[in-house]
Amino acid sequence: MSKKTAGIAGFGLVGSFMGENLRRHGFDVGFYDIDPSRMQQARKGGYKTIPLEEVAQQDVVFSAVSMPYQEEIVRRLGPLIRPGSMLSSVNSRQRAVTRVAIETVHEGVEVTQIHPIFRPTISFANQKVAVSPIIPTEGGSWTREMEKMLIDESAIVVRTNPDEHDAAMDIIQGLTHTEGMIFIETLRRMGVDLPSMMKFSSPVYEMQIGMAARIVTGRPDLYGPLQIYSERLPEILDVLDQVLRDHRGIVASRETPRFDAMYFALTEYVGRFGATATQATDRKLGNPRGIHIYFYDGDEPQLETTLSRKIGAANYKEWIKTAKVSAGELGALSSHYPIARHAVMKPETAKMEGASVFFIRNHTHPDYPEMNNGMLFTGIVLSESREMARTGTGKFYRVQMNGTFSDPWLNLFDTYSRENLRSLGPLIGYQVV
Repeated sequence: MSKKTAGIAGFGLVGSFMGENLRRHGFDVGFYDIDPSRMQQARKGGYKTIPLEEVAQQDVVFSAVSMPYQEEIVRRLGPLIRPGSMLSSVNSRQRAVTRVAIETVHEGVEVTQIHPIFRPTISFANQKVAVSPIIPTEGGSWTREMEKMLIDESAIVVRTNPDEHDAAMDIIQGLTHTEGMIFIETLRRMGVDLPSMMKFSSPVYEMQIGMAARIVTGRPDLYGPLQIYSERLPEILDVLDQVLRDHRGIVASRETPRFDAMYFALTEYVGRFGATATQATDRKLGNPRGIHIYFYDGDEPQLETTLSRKIGAANYKEWIKTAKVSAGELGALSSHYPIARHAVMKPETAKMEGASVFFIRNHTHPDYPEMNNGMLFTGIVLSESREMARTGTGKFYRVQMNGTFSDPWLNLFDTYSRENLRSLGPLIGYQVV
């Protein structure tokens, strides 16, 4: 039996992520990219590189180029795809590219749009993926195979269609990203010193500034097209503009009844979802009774100095030690190790969502000597099986343990950026107790 094949146009963040998962699920993956340096990166990653015309001859064909070029690439790929194969664009906007696909493919070609609704610097685990079958409308055999792959990766598959999908993305991406950028831009124009502000930050402010800062430390070629190619975002921004004007009028009036009326209207609108959201954020903001810290045995003196006591660590493995730290000691710990400040959860949350433990250390890992000068980023679990993914730099590995990237703190960081992680310090792990 011949091996299943996949062709992907675009070896960027999304394309390489899809290729990594397809290869792990038994596909022979070939890449095309207009950038020779990316083609070279693909070859270093063990992929074959092929012309665009050959991409179209594979069993499943993905367009994973940036949004401004999606329609052009799909228009070139569509007529070349064999009946019995599948065409998909991995895209945040599906309506326009779907129209092109329908116009260009031959009868018998399956068309299904697939959109991972997250920045692909984490695994599929617990992340939503929108799947929009077009031809046939119920999805064909390759669509079912892709959904099985996603489910095997613990993704949450959302069956939808291009109209429903794009309307949701106008809000979830368009409005949300706008709010984040407006928040940061307001602080910038006011000349707010962000580090000094953190001395007074409330838990809610920390969450909001964290997510807004995440948005503006990505890439403009990622966030820009999400805004520019949104069909409804101008209309949404008109509503936002009016909301801000109304709110300014209420604040300027200093009339408490007007504010109360607005506030209760919002409370009524969110309804039961408000209570659910409050409970969820309370879990993330709460203080635990303590944490177990995991560290390399060579770091014990530094931890003892930080905590001003004998930590009494026991061996977890031959090269890792662990110690329990009470909630009252977290202040001293978090001043040296930001992971303790950002990642702690209540004990009941740990039971509900699963407490993960992570190494963050910029030195050689005992199990992976080839990772000299690289960053280890992984979860400790009982299983010894590991999944390793190259980022394309050849100097830094992202290592995942069976899809355990479920901790919300991790999603605040781009795991492909060593500079972000390097500032976190030598504490390598935690577990809520």
